[in-house]
Amino acid sequence: MTRIDRELLLSKIQDAERKYKSVAKAPPCVLADIQALTAVTEHRAVLTKYELNIMKRQFNGEMSMTEAATKMGHSTSWYKARAPEVKVGNYRIMEDKLDE
Repeated sequence: MTRIDRELLLSKIQDAERKYKSVAKAPPCVLADIQALTAVTEHRAVLTKYELNIMKRQFNGEMSMTEAATKMGHSTSWYKARAPEVKVGNYRIMEDKLDE
């Protein structure tokens, strides 16, 4: 997931305000640079089929979140970050790569 670098964004805005006395008076190229920093690409959780099945079992109450995260080999913070995306269907399945 691409995150907005808030410090960089704030410094660009402050530079524009300092140089042009207002962001509203800044030229379009400067505003485009600032807007490009805030453009966030679509975030989708990337999971294997195994991870998705474990998460669905946890959602159905068959196991605890800690148990599900342990079975997947991840921490609970990793799990918590992806669970809301999976619940709304915003995820992508990657190959399990078991043959390698």
